[in-house]
Amino acid sequence: SDGYTMIQPKESTRQKLLRMSQKEENDLQRWKEQHRPGPIHLAPEKLGGNVSLSEVRQKQQTVARHSKLQKKLRKEDMDRSKRQEEEKKNQLMKDIQRERANKLEMKNNQEDEQRKKLYQHEMQTKREAHLQRLERSGSVPMAASSSTPASSWALGHKYREDRKAEEQTTLQQMKDEQRRKSQILEEKHQQEEEDRQRQMENERLRVNSAFLDRLEARGSGRASELLPCTPELSNVWQTEEPQDPASSHVPFPSQLHTDSAAEE
Repeated sequence: SDGYTMIQPKESTRQKLLRMSQKEENDLQRWKEQHRPGPIHLAPEKLGGNVSLSEVRQKQQTVARHSKLQKKLRKEDMDRSKRQEEEKKNQLMKDIQRERANKLEMKNNQEDEQRKKLYQHEMQTKREAHLQRLERSGSVPMAASSSTPASSWALGHKYREDRKAEEQTTLQQMKDEQRRKSQILEEKHQQEEEDRQRQMENERLRVNSAFLDRLEARGSGRASELLPCTPELSNVWQTEEPQDPASSHVPFPSQLHTDSAAEE
């Protein structure tokens, strides 16, 4: 069955502990009685000294003002120290970032230098391989004054000179082609201008011939037989005139009228 057992404490040990605690308490009370401070005996005197009340008030006001000023100064000092700490912290962060940026820039510069070196090495290798192919194929002539093959620099120089000559030849051909096209275009324009002048001359001759024919018909009294009087012909009569009347041998209508009057 569930249960528990109680053990009775020893009575002698309990009594011993009680006596010890009582003795210690009595000793403490006795020590307090022995070390109690005695009475204070002071001679009676007037408090405040030799200072007047107004001076005391003025001193209190001065201390109060100074305390406000000191409080303000302490606050300014605290703010200044706080700002200095923040500036130091910001400067430290800036230095760290600047150092990181410098390291990154140095790393980028080193990578760029390595890439340039690799590119130059690759270009040099390709150039030498190209020159070797040219030497093997015999496309580049050897030096005339030496029986040994020309150097890589000489071959490269010769190759560049040939390319330059080819470019100049191509440019000259393009210039000649443009000049030829411009000449053809100019000749075409000149031919068109001549055709236009010829057409204008033919038209002028036709108009003069028609005008002279009408004058002759009117002078001989056969105008109605040759040309019927129509609005179109009257318009032509008004608009079309000879280009050079002085050079014509046909008399004007006024001259014909004068001659007929003289005959009558």
